[in-house]
Amino acid sequence: MSNLVGHIFKLFSFWLIYNSIVVSNLQKPYAILNESRERFRVLFENTEISIWNEDFTAVYDALEKIRMNGVEDLEQYLFANKDKAWELAGLVKVSDINEATVSLFCAKSKQDFQQNINSTFGPGSIDVFIRELCAIWNKDDKFRAEAKYLTFDGRNIDAIISFQIPKTKEGFGCIPVNIIDITKRKRDEIRIWQQANFDSLTGLANRNLFSERLSDAIDASESNKGRLALLFIDLDRFKYVNDALGHSMGDHLLREASERIVRDVRNSDTVARLGGDEFAVLLSENNEDNKIEAIVVNILESLSRPFLLKGNDAFISASIGVTVFPDDGETAETLLRKADSAMYLAKERGRNNFQFFKQEIDIGAQRKRELEKALRKAMENNEFSLNYQPIIDADNGGVVSAEALIRWRNPKKGLVSPVEFIPLAEEIGLILPIGEWVLRQACKDAAAWEDIFDNPPSIAVNLSSVQFQREDVPALVRRILEETKLPASRLTLEITEGLLLSDDDLTLGQLKDIRAIGIDLSIDDFGTGYSSLSYLSKFPVTTLKIDRSFIMNLPGNREESGLGSIMIFPAVE
Repeated sequence: MSNLVGHIFKLFSFWLIYNSIVVSNLQKPYAILNESRERFRVLFENTEISIWNEDFTAVYDALEKIRMNGVEDLEQYLFANKDKAWELAGLVKVSDINEATVSLFCAKSKQDFQQNINSTFGPGSIDVFIRELCAIWNKDDKFRAEAKYLTFDGRNIDAIISFQIPKTKEGFGCIPVNIIDITKRKRDEIRIWQQANFDSLTGLANRNLFSERLSDAIDASESNKGRLALLFIDLDRFKYVNDALGHSMGDHLLREASERIVRDVRNSDTVARLGGDEFAVLLSENNEDNKIEAIVVNILESLSRPFLLKGNDAFISASIGVTVFPDDGETAETLLRKADSAMYLAKERGRNNFQFFKQEIDIGAQRKRELEKALRKAMENNEFSLNYQPIIDADNGGVVSAEALIRWRNPKKGLVSPVEFIPLAEEIGLILPIGEWVLRQACKDAAAWEDIFDNPPSIAVNLSSVQFQREDVPALVRRILEETKLPASRLTLEITEGLLLSDDDLTLGQLKDIRAIGIDLSIDDFGTGYSSLSYLSKFPVTTLKIDRSFIMNLPGNREESGLGSIMIFPAVE
Protein backbone atom coordinates (compact mmCIF):
# COMPACT_ATOMS: atom_id res chain seq x y z
CA MET A 1 0.00 0.00 0.00
CA SER A 2 2.81 2.34 0.87
CA ASN A 3 4.55 1.52 -2.40
CA LEU A 4 1.31 2.03 -4.29
CA VAL A 5 0.69 5.39 -2.68
CA GLY A 6 4.31 6.32 -3.34
CA HIS A 7 3.93 5.45 -7.04
CA ILE A 8 0.74 7.49 -7.25
CA PHE A 9 2.48 10.55 -5.74
CA LYS A 10 5.43 9.92 -8.06
CA LEU A 11 3.18 9.91 -11.10
CA PHE A 12 1.38 13.02 -9.84
CA SER A 13 4.76 14.69 -9.34
CA PHE A 14 5.78 13.79 -12.91
CA TRP A 15 2.50 15.25 -14.14
CA LEU A 16 3.10 18.48 -12.23
CA ILE A 17 6.69 18.67 -13.50
CA TYR A 18 5.52 18.03 -17.08
CA ASN A 19 2.76 20.60 -16.78
CA SER A 20 5.02 23.26 -15.27
CA ILE A 21 8.00 22.66 -17.55
CA VAL A 22 6.62 21.43 -20.85
CA VAL A 23 3.17 23.03 -20.92
CA SER A 24 3.87 26.29 -19.09
CA ASN A 25 7.40 26.91 -20.34
CA LEU A 26 7.24 25.34 -23.78
CA GLN A 27 3.79 24.73 -25.18
CA LYS A 28 2.07 27.93 -23.98
CA PRO A 29 4.90 30.30 -25.06
CA TYR A 30 5.04 28.46 -28.36
CA ALA A 31 1.29 28.84 -28.78
CA ILE A 32 1.51 32.53 -27.88
CA LEU A 33 4.39 32.91 -30.36
CA ASN A 34 2.33 31.22 -33.07
CA GLU A 35 -0.61 33.43 -32.26
CA SER A 36 1.60 36.53 -32.39
CA ARG A 37 3.17 35.35 -35.63
CA GLU A 38 -0.27 34.83 -37.12
CA ARG A 39 -1.39 38.29 -36.07
CA PHE A 40 1.76 39.73 -37.72
CA ARG A 41 1.09 37.68 -40.85
CA VAL A 42 -2.48 39.01 -41.03
CA LEU A 43 -1.22 42.55 -40.49
CA PHE A 44 1.65 42.00 -42.94
CA GLU A 45 -0.65 40.84 -45.72
CA ASN A 46 -3.64 43.10 -45.14
CA THR A 47 -1.98 46.45 -44.56
CA GLU A 48 -2.00 48.93 -47.44
CA ILE A 49 1.60 49.90 -46.64
CA SER A 50 4.35 48.14 -48.57
CA ILE A 51 6.45 46.02 -46.16
CA TRP A 52 9.71 44.23 -46.96
CA ASN A 53 11.11 41.70 -44.50
CA GLU A 54 14.85 42.17 -44.84
CA ASP A 55 17.77 40.16 -43.46
CA PHE A 56 20.62 42.51 -42.42
CA THR A 57 22.68 39.83 -40.61
CA ALA A 58 25.50 39.76 -43.19
CA VAL A 59 25.50 43.58 -43.28
CA TYR A 60 25.72 43.73 -39.48
CA ASP A 61 28.77 41.41 -39.52
CA ALA A 62 30.42 43.40 -42.32
CA LEU A 63 29.95 46.65 -40.39
CA GLU A 64 31.54 45.13 -37.34
CA LYS A 65 34.57 44.17 -39.41
CA ILE A 66 34.81 47.73 -40.77
CA ARG A 67 34.69 49.04 -37.22
CA MET A 68 37.44 46.64 -36.15
CA ASN A 69 39.57 47.87 -39.06
CA GLY A 70 39.66 51.31 -37.44
CA VAL A 71 37.01 53.21 -39.40
CA GLU A 72 35.43 55.86 -37.18
CA ASP A 73 33.38 57.97 -39.59
CA LEU A 74 31.33 55.48 -41.61
CA GLU A 75 29.49 58.15 -43.63
CA GLN A 76 32.72 59.75 -44.82
CA TYR A 77 34.22 56.31 -45.53
CA LEU A 78 31.28 55.04 -47.61
CA PHE A 79 30.73 58.27 -49.59
CA ALA A 80 34.42 58.13 -50.45
CA ASN A 81 34.10 54.42 -51.37
CA LYS A 82 30.76 54.01 -53.15
CA ASP A 83 31.84 50.60 -54.45
CA LYS A 84 32.03 49.35 -50.86
CA ALA A 85 28.55 50.72 -50.23
CA TRP A 86 27.20 48.82 -53.24
CA GLU A 87 28.95 45.69 -51.99
CA LEU A 88 27.20 46.04 -48.62
CA ALA A 89 23.88 46.62 -50.40
CA GLY A 90 24.32 43.28 -52.12
CA LEU A 91 24.43 41.56 -48.71
CA VAL A 92 20.85 42.60 -47.85
CA LYS A 93 18.35 39.80 -48.41
CA VAL A 94 14.62 40.46 -48.85
CA SER A 95 13.04 37.35 -47.39
CA ASP A 96 9.42 38.33 -47.96
CA ILE A 97 7.15 41.11 -49.20
CA ASN A 98 3.41 41.69 -48.86
CA GLU A 99 0.70 42.09 -51.47
CA ALA A 100 0.73 45.88 -51.02
CA THR A 101 4.28 45.85 -52.37
CA VAL A 102 3.21 43.86 -55.43
CA SER A 103 0.40 46.36 -56.05
CA LEU A 104 2.52 49.49 -55.45
CA PHE A 105 5.27 48.42 -57.83
CA CYS A 106 2.89 46.86 -60.40
CA ALA A 107 4.72 43.50 -60.20
CA LYS A 108 3.16 40.31 -61.55
CA SER A 109 3.77 38.40 -58.31
CA LYS A 110 5.90 38.32 -55.18
CA GLN A 111 8.38 36.11 -56.96
CA ASP A 112 8.51 38.49 -59.93
CA PHE A 113 9.24 41.40 -57.60
CA GLN A 114 11.98 39.64 -55.66
CA GLN A 115 13.70 38.48 -58.83
CA ASN A 116 13.77 42.01 -60.25
CA ILE A 117 14.04 44.03 -57.05
CA ASN A 118 17.23 45.81 -58.15
CA SER A 119 15.36 47.49 -61.01
CA THR A 120 13.08 49.29 -58.54
CA PHE A 121 15.74 51.48 -56.96
CA GLY A 122 15.59 55.07 -58.21
CA PRO A 123 18.27 57.78 -58.41
CA GLY A 124 20.10 58.46 -55.17
CA SER A 125 19.17 55.07 -53.69
CA ILE A 126 22.76 54.30 -52.66
CA ASP A 127 22.94 57.58 -50.74
CA VAL A 128 19.80 56.61 -48.81
CA PHE A 129 21.29 53.19 -48.11
CA ILE A 130 24.47 54.78 -46.76
CA ARG A 131 22.36 56.80 -44.35
CA GLU A 132 20.62 53.55 -43.29
CA LEU A 133 24.00 51.97 -42.53
CA CYS A 134 25.08 55.04 -40.55
CA ALA A 135 21.90 54.79 -38.42
CA ILE A 136 22.74 51.11 -37.68
CA TRP A 137 26.39 52.03 -37.06
CA ASN A 138 25.36 54.74 -34.57
CA LYS A 139 22.85 52.38 -32.85
CA ASP A 140 19.93 54.76 -33.44
CA ASP A 141 16.45 53.69 -32.39
CA LYS A 142 14.96 53.95 -35.89
CA PHE A 143 15.63 55.08 -39.43
CA ARG A 144 13.40 57.25 -41.61
CA ALA A 145 14.17 58.93 -44.95
CA GLU A 146 12.70 59.80 -48.33
CA ALA A 147 13.69 57.68 -51.32
CA LYS A 148 12.84 57.38 -54.99
CA TYR A 149 11.73 54.15 -56.66
CA LEU A 150 10.80 52.91 -60.11
CA THR A 151 7.72 50.75 -60.71
CA PHE A 152 7.69 47.88 -63.19
CA ASP A 153 5.45 49.89 -65.54
CA GLY A 154 7.99 52.72 -65.71
CA ARG A 155 6.55 55.24 -63.23
CA ASN A 156 8.64 57.23 -60.75
CA ILE A 157 7.36 57.22 -57.18
CA ASP A 158 8.45 59.01 -54.03
CA ALA A 159 8.33 57.10 -50.76
CA ILE A 160 9.23 57.26 -47.10
CA ILE A 161 11.34 54.31 -45.94
CA SER A 162 11.37 53.54 -42.22
CA PHE A 163 12.19 50.71 -39.78
CA GLN A 164 13.07 50.10 -36.14
CA ILE A 165 16.74 49.29 -35.57
CA PRO A 166 17.14 46.10 -33.49
CA LYS A 167 19.06 46.19 -30.22
CA THR A 168 20.64 42.73 -30.66
CA LYS A 169 22.36 40.97 -33.53
CA GLU A 170 19.61 38.35 -33.70
CA GLY A 171 17.05 41.06 -34.48
CA PHE A 172 18.83 41.92 -37.74
CA GLY A 173 17.76 38.60 -39.21
CA CYS A 174 14.25 39.90 -39.92
CA ILE A 175 13.63 43.65 -40.06
CA PRO A 176 10.20 44.80 -41.36
CA VAL A 177 10.90 47.83 -43.55
CA ASN A 178 7.92 50.10 -44.34
CA ILE A 179 7.69 51.77 -47.77
CA ILE A 180 5.01 54.49 -47.74
CA ASP A 181 4.01 56.00 -51.09
CA ILE A 182 4.04 59.83 -50.89
CA THR A 183 4.06 60.56 -54.63
CA LYS A 184 0.74 62.44 -54.59
CA ARG A 185 1.75 64.41 -51.52
CA LYS A 186 5.04 65.41 -53.14
CA ARG A 187 3.23 66.50 -56.29
CA ASP A 188 0.78 68.52 -54.22
CA GLU A 189 3.68 70.13 -52.37
CA ILE A 190 5.36 71.02 -55.67
CA ARG A 191 2.08 72.39 -57.05
CA ILE A 192 1.48 74.49 -53.93
CA TRP A 193 5.08 75.73 -54.04
CA GLN A 194 4.67 76.59 -57.72
CA GLN A 195 1.47 78.50 -57.01
CA ALA A 196 3.11 80.36 -54.14
CA ASN A 197 6.24 81.31 -56.07
CA PHE A 198 5.47 81.47 -59.79
CA ASP A 199 3.09 83.46 -61.95
CA SER A 200 0.45 81.14 -63.41
CA LEU A 201 0.13 83.09 -66.67
CA THR A 202 3.77 83.53 -67.71
CA GLY A 203 5.59 80.92 -65.61
CA LEU A 204 7.93 83.62 -64.32
CA ALA A 205 8.83 84.12 -60.68
CA ASN A 206 6.15 86.09 -58.84
CA ARG A 207 6.63 88.99 -56.41
CA ASN A 208 7.09 86.63 -53.45
CA LEU A 209 9.90 84.56 -55.01
CA PHE A 210 11.50 87.60 -56.64
CA SER A 211 11.72 89.38 -53.28
CA GLU A 212 13.39 86.30 -51.76
CA ARG A 213 15.92 86.06 -54.59
CA LEU A 214 16.60 89.77 -54.43
CA SER A 215 17.23 89.55 -50.68
CA ASP A 216 19.54 86.55 -51.18
CA ALA A 217 21.42 88.40 -53.93
CA ILE A 218 21.84 91.40 -51.64
CA ASP A 219 23.29 89.17 -48.91
CA ALA A 220 25.69 87.60 -51.43
CA SER A 221 26.71 91.01 -52.79
CA GLU A 222 27.42 92.28 -49.29
CA SER A 223 29.76 89.33 -48.74
CA ASN A 224 31.68 89.61 -52.00
CA LYS A 225 31.41 93.40 -52.35
CA GLY A 226 29.46 92.91 -55.57
CA ARG A 227 27.06 95.17 -57.41
CA LEU A 228 23.60 94.18 -58.57
CA ALA A 229 20.93 96.02 -60.54
CA LEU A 230 17.14 95.97 -60.43
CA LEU A 231 14.92 96.83 -63.41
CA PHE A 232 11.27 97.74 -62.84
CA ILE A 233 9.36 97.43 -66.14
CA ASP A 234 5.86 98.72 -66.86
CA LEU A 235 4.25 98.17 -70.28
CA ASP A 236 2.97 101.34 -71.95
CA ARG A 237 -0.50 101.36 -73.56
CA PHE A 238 -1.22 97.78 -72.48
CA LYS A 239 -4.66 98.82 -71.21
CA TYR A 240 -5.70 99.87 -74.72
CA VAL A 241 -4.78 96.42 -76.07
CA ASN A 242 -6.75 94.77 -73.28
CA ASP A 243 -9.80 96.98 -73.85
CA ALA A 244 -9.73 96.75 -77.64
CA LEU A 245 -8.95 93.06 -78.15
CA GLY A 246 -10.08 91.50 -74.88
CA HIS A 247 -8.33 89.94 -71.91
CA SER A 248 -7.41 86.72 -73.71
CA MET A 249 -5.37 88.67 -76.26
CA GLY A 250 -3.96 90.77 -73.43
CA ASP A 251 -2.83 87.57 -71.72
CA HIS A 252 -1.25 86.38 -74.97
CA LEU A 253 0.67 89.66 -75.22
CA LEU A 254 1.87 89.36 -71.62
CA ARG A 255 3.17 85.84 -72.25
CA GLU A 256 5.03 86.91 -75.37
CA ALA A 257 6.38 90.04 -73.64
CA SER A 258 7.72 87.88 -70.80
CA GLU A 259 9.44 85.58 -73.32
CA ARG A 260 11.09 88.56 -75.02
CA ILE A 261 12.38 89.92 -71.71
CA VAL A 262 13.81 86.50 -70.77
CA ARG A 263 15.60 86.27 -74.12
CA ASP A 264 17.18 89.70 -73.59
CA VAL A 265 18.78 88.91 -70.22
CA ARG A 266 21.42 86.43 -69.11
CA ASN A 267 20.90 82.96 -67.67
CA SER A 268 22.11 84.19 -64.28
CA ASP A 269 19.45 86.93 -64.15
CA THR A 270 15.95 86.57 -62.68
CA VAL A 271 12.82 87.80 -64.46
CA ALA A 272 9.54 88.14 -62.55
CA ARG A 273 6.01 89.31 -63.20
CA LEU A 274 4.97 91.42 -60.24
CA GLY A 275 1.36 91.70 -61.31
CA GLY A 276 -0.73 93.19 -64.13
CA ASP A 277 1.66 94.55 -66.76
CA GLU A 278 4.55 95.07 -64.34
CA PHE A 279 7.76 93.05 -64.59
CA ALA A 280 11.07 93.09 -62.72
CA VAL A 281 14.54 91.89 -63.62
CA LEU A 282 17.38 91.15 -61.20
CA LEU A 283 20.82 91.54 -62.78
CA SER A 284 23.02 89.75 -60.28
CA GLU A 285 26.52 89.96 -61.79
CA ASN A 286 28.82 92.04 -64.06
CA ASN A 287 26.78 95.18 -63.52
CA GLU A 288 28.77 98.13 -64.74
CA ASP A 289 26.52 100.99 -65.87
CA ASN A 290 27.25 100.42 -69.57
CA LYS A 291 26.29 96.73 -69.31
CA ILE A 292 23.08 97.55 -67.45
CA GLU A 293 22.23 100.15 -70.08
CA ALA A 294 22.89 97.69 -72.92
CA ILE A 295 20.47 95.15 -71.43
CA VAL A 296 17.81 97.81 -70.81
CA VAL A 297 18.08 99.14 -74.38
CA ASN A 298 17.70 95.60 -75.75
CA ILE A 299 14.55 95.10 -73.67
CA LEU A 300 13.07 98.42 -74.85
CA GLU A 301 13.77 97.61 -78.49
CA SER A 302 12.41 94.09 -78.12
CA LEU A 303 9.14 95.22 -76.52
CA SER A 304 8.62 97.98 -79.09
CA ARG A 305 8.47 95.46 -81.95
CA PRO A 306 4.92 94.57 -83.04
CA PHE A 307 2.97 91.78 -81.37
CA LEU A 308 0.82 89.67 -83.70
CA LEU A 309 -2.62 89.40 -82.10
CA LYS A 310 -5.70 88.11 -83.95
CA GLY A 311 -3.87 88.56 -87.23
CA ASN A 312 -3.17 92.23 -86.51
CA ASP A 313 -0.05 93.96 -85.28
CA ALA A 314 -0.36 95.46 -81.79
CA PHE A 315 2.19 97.98 -80.59
CA ILE A 316 3.27 98.73 -77.06
CA SER A 317 6.40 100.05 -75.42
CA ALA A 318 7.88 100.01 -71.94
CA SER A 319 9.01 102.41 -69.25
CA ILE A 320 11.88 101.10 -67.11
CA GLY A 321 13.25 102.29 -63.78
CA VAL A 322 16.72 101.15 -62.68
CA THR A 323 18.22 100.95 -59.21
CA VAL A 324 21.64 99.68 -58.18
CA PHE A 325 22.81 98.00 -54.98
CA PRO A 326 24.44 99.29 -52.83
CA ASP A 327 24.27 102.82 -54.33
CA ASP A 328 20.48 103.27 -54.12
CA GLY A 329 19.54 101.11 -51.14
CA GLU A 330 20.46 98.10 -49.04
CA THR A 331 17.14 96.24 -48.78
CA ALA A 332 14.88 94.59 -51.35
CA GLU A 333 11.95 96.79 -50.34
CA THR A 334 13.96 99.99 -50.78
CA LEU A 335 15.35 98.99 -54.17
CA LEU A 336 11.90 98.01 -55.47
CA ARG A 337 10.33 101.23 -54.24
CA LYS A 338 13.02 103.41 -55.79
CA ALA A 339 12.98 101.47 -59.07
CA ASP A 340 9.22 102.02 -59.19
CA SER A 341 9.74 105.76 -58.70
CA ALA A 342 12.35 105.83 -61.48
CA MET A 343 9.92 103.98 -63.76
CA TYR A 344 7.25 106.66 -63.22
CA LEU A 345 9.80 109.29 -64.13
CA ALA A 346 10.41 107.40 -67.39
CA LYS A 347 6.65 107.52 -68.08
CA GLU A 348 6.53 111.25 -67.36
CA ARG A 349 9.36 111.78 -69.83
CA GLY A 350 7.48 110.29 -72.75
CA ARG A 351 7.47 106.54 -72.13
CA ASN A 352 9.53 104.03 -74.13
CA ASN A 353 12.65 105.04 -72.20
CA PHE A 354 14.50 104.22 -68.99
CA GLN A 355 15.70 106.23 -66.03
CA PHE A 356 18.31 105.45 -63.39
CA PHE A 357 17.18 106.36 -59.90
CA LYS A 358 18.31 109.75 -58.61
CA GLN A 359 17.90 111.21 -55.16
CA GLU A 360 15.58 113.97 -56.40
CA ILE A 361 13.18 111.27 -57.60
CA ASP A 362 12.92 109.95 -54.05
CA ILE A 363 12.22 113.44 -52.74
CA GLY A 364 9.39 113.83 -55.26
CA ALA A 365 8.02 110.36 -54.45
CA GLN A 366 8.13 111.13 -50.73
CA ARG A 367 6.21 114.35 -51.30
CA LYS A 368 3.68 112.43 -53.37
CA ARG A 369 3.21 109.86 -50.59
CA GLU A 370 2.74 112.62 -48.02
CA LEU A 371 0.28 114.39 -50.32
CA GLU A 372 -1.68 111.17 -50.82
CA LYS A 373 -1.89 110.63 -47.06
CA ALA A 374 -3.12 114.17 -46.54
CA LEU A 375 -5.56 113.93 -49.45
CA ARG A 376 -7.20 110.84 -47.99
CA LYS A 377 -7.95 112.79 -44.82
CA ALA A 378 -9.08 115.98 -46.59
CA MET A 379 -12.62 114.72 -47.23
CA GLU A 380 -13.07 113.65 -43.61
CA ASN A 381 -11.76 116.97 -42.30
CA ASN A 382 -13.83 119.18 -44.67
CA GLU A 383 -10.73 120.83 -46.09
CA PHE A 384 -12.22 121.40 -49.56
CA SER A 385 -14.13 124.48 -50.63
CA LEU A 386 -15.51 125.89 -53.87
CA ASN A 387 -14.77 129.20 -55.55
CA TYR A 388 -16.86 130.42 -58.44
CA GLN A 389 -15.44 132.07 -61.53
CA PRO A 390 -18.18 134.19 -63.18
CA ILE A 391 -18.77 134.52 -66.91
CA ILE A 392 -19.93 138.08 -67.65
CA ASP A 393 -22.36 139.09 -70.38
CA ALA A 394 -20.44 141.64 -72.48
CA ASP A 395 -23.64 143.53 -73.36
CA ASN A 396 -25.16 144.17 -69.93
CA GLY A 397 -22.40 143.20 -67.51
CA GLY A 398 -24.57 140.59 -65.83
CA VAL A 399 -23.34 137.22 -64.59
CA VAL A 400 -24.46 134.61 -67.08
CA SER A 401 -22.94 131.58 -65.40
CA ALA A 402 -20.20 130.56 -62.99
CA GLU A 403 -17.63 127.78 -63.06
CA ALA A 404 -17.08 125.82 -59.84
CA LEU A 405 -13.38 125.66 -58.92
CA ILE A 406 -12.30 123.36 -56.11
CA ARG A 407 -9.79 124.61 -53.56
CA TRP A 408 -7.93 122.60 -50.91
CA ARG A 409 -6.52 124.29 -47.86
CA ASN A 410 -4.48 121.84 -45.80
CA PRO A 411 -3.64 122.80 -42.18
CA LYS A 412 0.06 122.01 -42.70
CA LYS A 413 0.64 122.53 -46.42
CA GLY A 414 -1.58 125.54 -46.86
CA LEU A 415 -3.32 126.05 -50.21
CA VAL A 416 -2.62 123.08 -52.50
CA SER A 417 -3.04 123.65 -56.23
CA PRO A 418 -5.63 121.53 -58.08
CA VAL A 419 -2.94 120.95 -60.71
CA GLU A 420 -1.07 119.01 -58.04
CA PHE A 421 -3.80 117.07 -56.25
CA ILE A 422 -6.41 116.37 -58.96
CA PRO A 423 -4.12 114.03 -61.02
CA LEU A 424 -3.18 112.25 -57.79
CA ALA A 425 -6.85 111.90 -56.83
CA GLU A 426 -7.53 110.37 -60.25
CA GLU A 427 -4.63 107.97 -59.85
CA ILE A 428 -5.66 106.63 -56.44
CA GLY A 429 -9.42 106.65 -57.06
CA LEU A 430 -10.34 109.51 -54.69
CA ILE A 431 -11.63 111.56 -57.63
CA LEU A 432 -14.94 109.68 -57.33
CA PRO A 433 -15.92 110.94 -53.83
CA ILE A 434 -14.28 114.33 -54.47
CA GLY A 435 -16.07 114.74 -57.81
CA GLU A 436 -19.40 113.78 -56.25
CA TRP A 437 -18.88 116.31 -53.42
CA VAL A 438 -18.04 119.10 -55.90
CA LEU A 439 -21.11 118.37 -58.04
CA ARG A 440 -23.46 118.22 -55.06
CA GLN A 441 -22.06 121.36 -53.38
CA ALA A 442 -22.09 123.37 -56.63
CA CYS A 443 -25.69 122.36 -57.39
CA LYS A 444 -26.73 123.20 -53.84
CA ASP A 445 -25.13 126.66 -54.06
CA ALA A 446 -26.60 127.32 -57.51
CA ALA A 447 -30.06 126.39 -56.26
CA ALA A 448 -29.64 128.92 -53.42
CA TRP A 449 -28.85 131.71 -55.94
CA GLU A 450 -32.54 131.79 -56.91
CA ASP A 451 -33.15 133.66 -53.65
CA ILE A 452 -30.44 136.20 -54.51
CA PHE A 453 -30.71 136.88 -58.26
CA ASP A 454 -33.71 137.70 -60.41
CA ASN A 455 -32.04 135.77 -63.20
CA PRO A 456 -29.85 133.27 -61.32
CA PRO A 457 -26.73 132.21 -63.24
CA SER A 458 -26.19 128.64 -64.33
CA ILE A 459 -23.38 126.55 -62.90
CA ALA A 460 -20.55 124.71 -64.70
CA VAL A 461 -18.85 121.74 -63.04
CA ASN A 462 -15.78 119.88 -64.31
CA LEU A 463 -15.93 116.08 -64.46
CA SER A 464 -12.95 113.74 -64.65
CA SER A 465 -12.68 111.04 -67.33
CA VAL A 466 -12.09 108.60 -64.48
CA GLN A 467 -15.64 109.22 -63.28
CA PHE A 468 -17.02 108.11 -66.65
CA GLN A 469 -14.87 104.97 -66.53
CA ARG A 470 -15.72 103.91 -62.97
CA GLU A 471 -19.28 105.03 -62.23
CA ASP A 472 -22.67 105.76 -63.77
CA VAL A 473 -22.43 109.55 -64.20
CA PRO A 474 -26.00 110.11 -65.52
CA ALA A 475 -27.45 108.29 -62.50
CA LEU A 476 -25.26 110.37 -60.16
CA VAL A 477 -26.37 113.64 -61.82
CA ARG A 478 -30.06 112.72 -61.67
CA ARG A 479 -29.78 111.89 -57.97
CA ILE A 480 -28.00 115.16 -57.10
CA LEU A 481 -30.41 117.32 -59.15
CA GLU A 482 -33.29 115.68 -57.35
CA GLU A 483 -31.66 116.26 -53.95
CA THR A 484 -30.79 119.94 -54.59
CA LYS A 485 -33.90 120.83 -56.68
CA LEU A 486 -31.66 122.51 -59.28
CA PRO A 487 -33.21 122.61 -62.78
CA ALA A 488 -31.19 120.61 -65.29
CA SER A 489 -31.18 123.61 -67.65
CA ARG A 490 -29.00 125.54 -65.19
CA LEU A 491 -26.24 122.90 -65.07
CA THR A 492 -23.36 122.51 -67.51
CA LEU A 493 -20.92 119.65 -67.19
CA GLU A 494 -17.42 120.30 -68.51
CA ILE A 495 -15.31 117.44 -69.87
CA THR A 496 -11.83 117.30 -71.36
CA GLU A 497 -10.98 116.66 -74.97
CA GLY A 498 -9.12 113.51 -73.90
CA LEU A 499 -12.39 111.87 -72.84
CA LEU A 500 -13.65 112.10 -76.42
CA LEU A 501 -10.41 110.71 -77.83
CA SER A 502 -11.02 107.41 -76.00
CA ASP A 503 -13.93 106.91 -78.46
CA ASP A 504 -15.56 104.58 -75.96
CA ASP A 505 -19.15 103.42 -76.60
CA LEU A 506 -19.80 103.45 -72.84
CA THR A 507 -18.65 107.07 -72.58
CA LEU A 508 -20.68 108.11 -75.62
CA GLY A 509 -23.75 106.47 -74.16
CA GLN A 510 -23.33 108.34 -70.87
CA LEU A 511 -22.91 111.68 -72.66
CA LYS A 512 -26.11 111.10 -74.62
CA ASP A 513 -27.97 110.21 -71.42
CA ILE A 514 -26.74 113.41 -69.80
CA ARG A 515 -27.95 115.52 -72.74
CA ALA A 516 -31.30 113.70 -72.57
CA ILE A 517 -31.72 115.02 -69.02
CA GLY A 518 -31.43 118.56 -70.39
CA ILE A 519 -27.90 119.29 -69.18
CA ASP A 520 -25.42 121.13 -71.41
CA LEU A 521 -22.03 119.58 -72.19
CA SER A 522 -18.94 121.72 -72.63
CA ILE A 523 -15.46 120.74 -73.81
CA ASP A 524 -12.80 122.51 -71.78
CA ASP A 525 -9.47 123.65 -73.29
CA PHE A 526 -10.47 122.60 -76.81
CA GLY A 527 -7.52 122.48 -79.21
CA THR A 528 -4.92 121.00 -76.87
CA GLY A 529 -5.69 117.45 -78.03
CA TYR A 530 -5.99 115.94 -81.46
CA SER A 531 -9.71 116.12 -82.13
CA SER A 532 -11.12 118.14 -84.98
CA LEU A 533 -14.40 119.96 -85.47
CA SER A 534 -15.62 117.19 -87.78
CA TYR A 535 -14.77 114.62 -85.11
CA LEU A 536 -17.12 116.39 -82.68
CA SER A 537 -20.19 115.66 -84.81
CA LYS A 538 -20.65 112.24 -83.18
CA PHE A 539 -20.69 113.67 -79.64
CA PRO A 540 -23.62 115.61 -78.09
CA VAL A 541 -21.51 118.63 -77.12
CA THR A 542 -23.20 122.05 -76.74
CA THR A 543 -20.24 124.35 -76.01
CA LEU A 544 -16.53 124.59 -76.83
CA LYS A 545 -14.14 126.48 -74.59
CA ILE A 546 -11.14 127.36 -76.76
CA ASP A 547 -7.78 126.90 -75.01
CA ARG A 548 -6.22 130.23 -73.99
CA SER A 549 -3.10 129.47 -76.04
CA PHE A 550 -5.14 130.25 -79.17
CA ILE A 551 -6.27 133.71 -78.04
CA MET A 552 -3.65 134.98 -75.61
CA ASN A 553 -2.12 137.23 -78.30
CA LEU A 554 -5.43 138.69 -79.43
CA PRO A 555 -6.15 141.37 -80.51
CA GLY A 556 -2.56 142.58 -80.96
CA ASN A 557 -1.50 139.82 -83.36
CA ARG A 558 -3.04 140.51 -86.80
CA GLU A 559 -2.60 136.89 -87.96
CA GLU A 560 -4.39 135.49 -84.92
CA SER A 561 -7.06 138.14 -84.87
CA GLY A 562 -8.76 136.35 -87.73
CA LEU A 563 -9.14 133.31 -85.49
CA GLY A 564 -11.10 135.36 -83.01
CA SER A 565 -13.66 136.26 -85.62
CA ILE A 566 -14.60 132.63 -86.19
CA MET A 567 -14.77 131.53 -82.54
CA ILE A 568 -18.31 130.56 -81.69
CA PHE A 569 -18.78 129.31 -78.16
CA PRO A 570 -22.24 127.72 -78.53
CA ALA A 571 -21.38 124.56 -80.47
CA VAL A 572 -23.30 122.45 -82.95
CA GLU A 573 -26.12 120.33 -81.50
